[in-house]
Amino acid sequence: MAPGLISILLCLSAGPNDLESLFSSVPGTAEIFHKALIAFLSILMRHKRYNTGRLEEFVEGNLERECNEEKCSYEEAREIYENDEKTVSGFHGDQCISNPCLNGGSCKDDIGAYVCWCSLGYSGANCEIVLPLKCSVHNGGCQHLCQDDPIKKVICSCARGYQLAEDGRSCKPTGNIKILSSSCDTIFVLLLNKNKVGFCGGSIVNEKWIVTAAHCFIEPRIREAIDTFILTVFLLTGEHNTAAEDGTEQYMNVAQIIPYPRYNATSSKYVNDIALVKLAMPMTFNDYVKPICIGTKNFTEELLRSRQFSVVTGWGELRYKGRQAIILQKLAVPYVNRDICKKTSRSIHRNMFCAGYSDQSGDSCRGDSGGPHATEYNKFWFLTGITSWGEKCAEKDKYGVYTKLSTFTSWVLAVTSHLDRMSFMVFPLLSLSLNRS
Repeated sequence: MAPGLISILLCLSAGPNDLESLFSSVPGTAEIFHKALIAFLSILMRHKRYNTGRLEEFVEGNLERECNEEKCSYEEAREIYENDEKTVSGFHGDQCISNPCLNGGSCKDDIGAYVCWCSLGYSGANCEIVLPLKCSVHNGGCQHLCQDDPIKKVICSCARGYQLAEDGRSCKPTGNIKILSSSCDTIFVLLLNKNKVGFCGGSIVNEKWIVTAAHCFIEPRIREAIDTFILTVFLLTGEHNTAAEDGTEQYMNVAQIIPYPRYNATSSKYVNDIALVKLAMPMTFNDYVKPICIGTKNFTEELLRSRQFSVVTGWGELRYKGRQAIILQKLAVPYVNRDICKKTSRSIHRNMFCAGYSDQSGDSCRGDSGGPHATEYNKFWFLTGITSWGEKCAEKDKYGVYTKLSTFTSWVLAVTSHLDRMSFMVFPLLSLSLNRS
């Protein structure tokens, strides 16, 4: 046998380590020849592929073949599992199996990665960062109200009608109050005159109290009806037709109308534009009738400014000097920066704020006054404002103007917590025309 052929056979029968030893022992062997021969032999030593001489698409998928003979890619793995969900699970594995999220965080598996959903008070990719416990950070972890405390850091409390749950942070309803739905329809009331014609809206504070706008009661047409003044609760989840009775209405007689003590319609019809209406008999809470939440001053102020949208509702005019709505209207409105708000009118008082759109896309209108400007927080609706006034409706470069509730929360809570102790208070009914009522 020729010496050259013997050398090649020896090389073919040797492994890579043996080849290294063989060539290093041969004096004068060129390094470039050494590397080239090693590469050549590695090609000769490759295993025969399973799909040689046939189309692989006609062969059933096999994990060992796809990921050993070939580069293990998503495409190759898909040929094995023939299902996207199984491919993702088998190819990438469960990234959450090692439980990477700390401090009670929950892990969500992703393709080649994971996402940690952190518990309140923690942040970071793995929830490893402890956030400072204070009311200005995620409301201190409180579902409703939060108060900073030097010893306990934060103290959580709940809006009236709710009490703290065992965890000391979340709130649960007391008595017969049911948790508010995702719709704010159930907190709205329609004020009617003696002819059962609606003229203003209001919000339910509790079984015996309604909060509304003070200017609703200064027109002559209201003064004439004051002795027989009634209130009706038209509340239904979703759209409701005021022209039809459906059995959910509650007609309630009114015992007292109490304006804010500093309200003076003679000097300004809309400054301190808030009033409380006490019912002669308590209304019945059910799936269609529920109270709105009233927060503290700081909570209400922060909620108003921090949320992108709030909701205003009412059965007012559908457009300026247009017909009255018979279906409850709802509109999501953004809070307007105070500097921008003040540029639109010289009548913007510190106890007012603007909300809405400058491009005529939507606004509250005549007949909506007194209704709620409500803001959702943790699936609860909080009163943040009261519909007060505006220049016409949906006017270009103009906004709806609302009474800022944060200024009056202490007064509202104080008056409505003494249901039967308040003396009768009525203010002069002045003959003033309204731009909007």
